[in-house]
Amino acid sequence: MDDAGATLTILFNRPTAKEVNVLQSGSLEFGLFETQGIVFVLAKPEGMGWMDAPYMAHLSKNLTTLQEIECGQGYGCTIILADSSTGKIKALRLVGLGTTLSRWLKNNIEWQLKREFDRKEYERALASATEKYSSEDMAKFSTVNFKIK
Repeated sequence: MDDAGATLTILFNRPTAKEVNVLQSGSLEFGLFETQGIVFVLAKPEGMGWMDAPYMAHLSKNLTTLQEIECGQGYGCTIILADSSTGKIKALRLVGLGTTLSRWLKNNIEWQLKREFDRKEYERALASATEKYSSEDMAKFSTVNFKIK
């Protein structure tokens, strides 16, 4: 997150044309899951499995303010698909996240920022969470979900 909204970077090793196409224009499901103070952003591109991205507001260098979420609006999310073997961007897409998902995210980010941050504790909690929950488990237990068709 930064002052302009959210960015989700997805790294695939030599993504196929189908994977590029799906991330460029296919349907997407999103979910949000929180455990041990860490927010996990969950994404499921059409025809693929769930992916998770941990988020801790203290690690967002360019986040100084969170926009208020008006009814019927939500944060913008830039999705970047990059080839991890070459570093080249293969797909770039801007999507709008729903009101409920954006408000949940805003509230949880503000809650994170009110807490003290200890990098070692964060790394321990992250390792514990990813050992305990698969991406599919996180999606199953997610508190907010949103679909883009």
